[in-house]
Amino acid sequence: MYENLVSTLRGGPLRQPAFRRLWLAQLISTFGDALTSFSLILLINQRTGSAAAIATLAVFVALPDLAFGMLAGVLVDRHDRRRIMLASDLLRALLVLGLVVLQAASSLWPLYALAFAQAGVGAFFAPARGALVQRVVAEPERMSANAMSESAVTLAEISGTAVAGLLVGLTGAFGLAFAIDAATFAISFGLVLGVRASSRDDISAVTSGVWASFIDGLQTIRRNPEIAALLAVMAAMFLGGAAVQVLMVPLAIDVLRIPPQWTGFFSAGMVAGMLLGSGGIASFGGRLRADRLIAGGLFLFALVILGLGLITNAWLLLLVLCGFGAAQVILQVSFATLVQNRIANELMGRVGGMFGTIAAAASLTSMAAAGVLADTLGVQSVLRIAAALMAIAGVLAVLLIVERKQPGSLPRIEQRPPPRSGHQSRRQQLGRTLPGLPRHFRSANPGRWWRGREQRCRAPRGANTSQRPRLRG
Repeated sequence: MYENLVSTLRGGPLRQPAFRRLWLAQLISTFGDALTSFSLILLINQRTGSAAAIATLAVFVALPDLAFGMLAGVLVDRHDRRRIMLASDLLRALLVLGLVVLQAASSLWPLYALAFAQAGVGAFFAPARGALVQRVVAEPERMSANAMSESAVTLAEISGTAVAGLLVGLTGAFGLAFAIDAATFAISFGLVLGVRASSRDDISAVTSGVWASFIDGLQTIRRNPEIAALLAVMAAMFLGGAAVQVLMVPLAIDVLRIPPQWTGFFSAGMVAGMLLGSGGIASFGGRLRADRLIAGGLFLFALVILGLGLITNAWLLLLVLCGFGAAQVILQVSFATLVQNRIANELMGRVGGMFGTIAAAASLTSMAAAGVLADTLGVQSVLRIAAALMAIAGVLAVLLIVERKQPGSLPRIEQRPPPRSGHQSRRQQLGRTLPGLPRHFRSANPGRWWRGREQRCRAPRGANTSQRPRLRG
């Protein structure tokens, strides 16, 4: 596997300058995000010592995807994706510098407001990047490209969190962490600025307003059952999987009696699983089908969550968390690849925004329900319920997503073209749609008909068109 991974890194998507720049920009900016997120948690915990205050921060960070996801998708489909990414990096750099100034404010609300604003601007970055990656990476290499992106995100989040802990623990300077994050956004800005792939070519001519584009996107999603199937599977997946984020710490500390200082060691099992999963997909991505990976990943995820609900030994948690990380990266990569392969580029923004909105709503619902039910039913009982929801998501994936035909045999989901203007008969539109028909059959005069090859007849004015003579071969 490692020889395949090395060859993939040398000759895979990273050989393309545009994707290499996007990959590095994601790696650096994600490192900065993790640095700021963990520093904010440490800052709020130091000032209040309240878990409710930290939970409030998590809500403010999660709300923008729910509130602005669809709007971000509409704007991404209407404007240059690269410019949206550049504006997002620039604005987030300024907002993070605001944290340097307001870190000593007497109230936490300015920090909450800046965290909400930064997450809101970031909600425009993700769908723009997804649409641009679809543009610069060929379909056979998208699985490997997404796996590399997930590996970069994993490494950046781990290292960003670790560096934040070291900076705050050794120097106590939260402002330094925020300043480094602002610098990472500046570096990401420079990398994205060098991407030469034009994204304007993929944006269809826009003649309607933002609201009309929003409604048109919703109608396009409603008309395509495959998108609805993906949304249903994603909602069930996040309803089951997001609960684990809330229950993992109580499971480790309260149920398995693991000392708090050892929880980071057990989290390393999840990281190892994510790296193994992304490395395997990057190595064999060209031979794997995204739809089958989704179904298999969901069933693997269900077994892992069920294991969390049944284990009584702390050392078994390390093995189960390794499977958890592998299942998580498999699902993230396969979902992203399937969407990129099946959705036309002019719809990527709105479809991505809808996915982000559904994921945020399902995650918030799952985490809120898990917090309430864990106090009454117990942590492991709620985990078993989450495993059942994940298994239901796997069944839905098998029934609704897995193709019974050969891959690529189904048509790409595209936006319906706008209606033709002017007074055109149905026969004229059919003739333009099927250019192989005879020229006179597509004539501008719908009353002209041919009988045989030389005889021409014109239907009399006011004649019953349903009794017109048929064409002869």
